[in-house]
Amino acid sequence: MRSLPLLLALAAAPAWSQDRHPCGIDAASVRHDTFDPDLRLPAGAVPAGTRVRLRLQVAQGDLSAARVRLWDARRGQERFVDMVWDGEHDQSDVLDWWRADVDTGPAPTVLHYLFELTDVEAGCPTTRRWYVDEDPRFTGGGAGVVVDQAETRSFQITAHAPGFTTPAWLQEAVIYQIFPDRFRDGDPGNDRPADSFHYGGGTIRRSLGEAWNTEVCDPAGRGGPPCPGHGSSDFFGGDLDGITARIEDGFFERLGVTALYLNPVFAAPSNHRYDAQDFERVDDDLGGEPAFERLLAAARRHGLRVILDGVFNHVSSDSRYFDRYGRFDEVGACEDAASPWRDWFYLPHVERAAGDGRTRCAGDLTYEAWWGFSSLPKLRADHPGVRGLVYAGPAAVAPGRVAQGASGWRLDVGGDVDPGQINDPSNTYWDMFREAVKSVDPEAYIVGEEWGNATPWTVGDEWDATMNYQFAAAVLSFWRDEAFTDNDFNSGSSAGPLNPLDANGVAERLLNLQERYAPEAFAAMLNLFNSHDTNRVLFLLDHNVDTNDTADYNNPAYDWSDS
Repeated sequence: MRSLPLLLALAAAPAWSQDRHPCGIDAASVRHDTFDPDLRLPAGAVPAGTRVRLRLQVAQGDLSAARVRLWDARRGQERFVDMVWDGEHDQSDVLDWWRADVDTGPAPTVLHYLFELTDVEAGCPTTRRWYVDEDPRFTGGGAGVVVDQAETRSFQITAHAPGFTTPAWLQEAVIYQIFPDRFRDGDPGNDRPADSFHYGGGTIRRSLGEAWNTEVCDPAGRGGPPCPGHGSSDFFGGDLDGITARIEDGFFERLGVTALYLNPVFAAPSNHRYDAQDFERVDDDLGGEPAFERLLAAARRHGLRVILDGVFNHVSSDSRYFDRYGRFDEVGACEDAASPWRDWFYLPHVERAAGDGRTRCAGDLTYEAWWGFSSLPKLRADHPGVRGLVYAGPAAVAPGRVAQGASGWRLDVGGDVDPGQINDPSNTYWDMFREAVKSVDPEAYIVGEEWGNATPWTVGDEWDATMNYQFAAAVLSFWRDEAFTDNDFNSGSSAGPLNPLDANGVAERLLNLQERYAPEAFAAMLNLFNSHDTNRVLFLLDHNVDTNDTADYNNPAYDWSDS
């Protein structure tokens, strides 16, 4: 039999039945479900300062004590809240109800919780069990599971800023993503010539020449004309005037599109432009600043918003800031300790072990590069000069482009730039970025790239929302009949593998996303099924896909300008 806390002597309790499971805890009877208002209220994300009532069902007479283990991510603190028998709620002859009220605290945070269960009976060893979230990484929420050993798989309560708002226009937006080099060549006169410089010893190639639908080459050599080593240096010639032409002819309006998301447009040596040479200059190969102005003006006339891609985690090694190859007039960080940009980088990078991201600069000096790619030296997000260029200076890029007419920013590898204030209150980068951008336009959209759980950045003081790859994984899994993995969707990735789900399974996954995020963030998600970083959705859903068969993609009758 359990012993009740003294406080419960004041409650009118029914007569206790004999312990139905002596010397143990009946795991099958233990239940907490984050989706059940009888067991958690209020449900979902809540404004900071809210008290959340948690309840637990167990077999009658099974427990002597129970408590909630809480981890406050913002404060980095663990605490415990004792549970008490819920006499008002307990009307069952076979179950007991226990409750605890959790104060989320005054500041936005993410609380992780699980239950510690104890049974002490005369003549029996003390029994302790834990009730945890079965799979918080990919599914999360809903019911949990009883385990025999203490662990940290936890349910989640998101406590967001009470005044958190996201752009109203975005919440009903239909967004069309454009990879500028591959969309449309509006001005062949700005096409970079073949054999132009592309990093050390490399050159670019012209994939199409003047015929846009010429068969596309394959850098991987699996089909089509081979072009090994040209994955990022194979140029088609698409530009901003090509996009503007389609705005003006009503192409996007006919599709119901209300916003354009452009992959990077700033000066860069590669076709993807995620390796910026100069954040302050639109790439001349795309038409430069005049073409950018024409695009913004056309978008305004046609009621289209324009979202830019901010790659603020790293720059190109072939950039004015770093200048690994000595091609710029300025003295880059890689060239000399006296460079004004020297302290912007992790230079020298402390050597640890092979494969740690080391790469070399002038004089065998090492530097840290994103994922070890020598072409992408990583910026120091805590450096005042870096922050001044991006959002804090008088000519800062992020607020400046919004003032020019852009409607927001997608933040490339945003979590790599700064882990967010939830993880450490001293991480102020995105908080200050938000202040700078929203001071120019409160309706500007700020969406971070994070493939997993993005709540550390979406509680009201940093990002509006995230690219919702976990949404994509859930829905694609529902549509698939067989398991599928690739380099983006797998058990080691944050988005998870594509394992077939039935209707109940996908509903639970989507409910978890809704529960995890503040309502304002959930309404502003950049929901997608594929992007420039993934395989295309038709490929992902083709159960008979042959990765070596490129016939459809090389069909000369297909109009790739609209794809």
